[in-house]
Amino acid sequence: MPKPGDATNWIIQQYAFKDLSRMEQNEAGSFSFIWGIFENRVMQVLDRNPEESLSKSVCRDYANSEHIPKVDVSVEINYFKNLFFTPTGDETDIWGNACFRKGDKSDEIKEILLGNSRTFEMEAEALLRIISRLRNNFFHGFKWAYNLRGQLNNFVFANSALMKLMPHAP
Repeated sequence: MPKPGDATNWIIQQYAFKDLSRMEQNEAGSFSFIWGIFENRVMQVLDRNPEESLSKSVCRDYANSEHIPKVDVSVEINYFKNLFFTPTGDETDIWGNACFRKGDKSDEIKEILLGNSRTFEMEAEALLRIISRLRNNFFHGFKWAYNLRGQLNNFVFANSALMKLMPHAP
């Protein structure tokens, strides 16, 4: 008969998990939980179907809504800018490995990250679209190609952005 703790004990024994530091384990787990809360609250405040995913259009609608807290996200924007691009604006290998799909309109994200003239709404939307891609890569296996190694800061900065941009509980 299953009992509380069985799943945790199973996870701890998996090679990909036990090779991670405690901090990497915690941030990846926190990301899963924070993402779920964030997505649920955004769908509630936008009065969207909870079965709908956080698509590009939902990210745009939320970033331009009165529900999004107007907070400083420059630290998170700069992290992802430096992750994806060199100081001269050339793409890093990580940009290509992010696996943006055609519908993600990665050219818009790139323009926002590299642009000198951008609004809060543009920055918030870009962050949400980047984090949505991180989430898809994480939940659908792409990050497992690395056994989650090297992802700590991605989760730290994604978690920070989600917590800052979280709509207040309805």
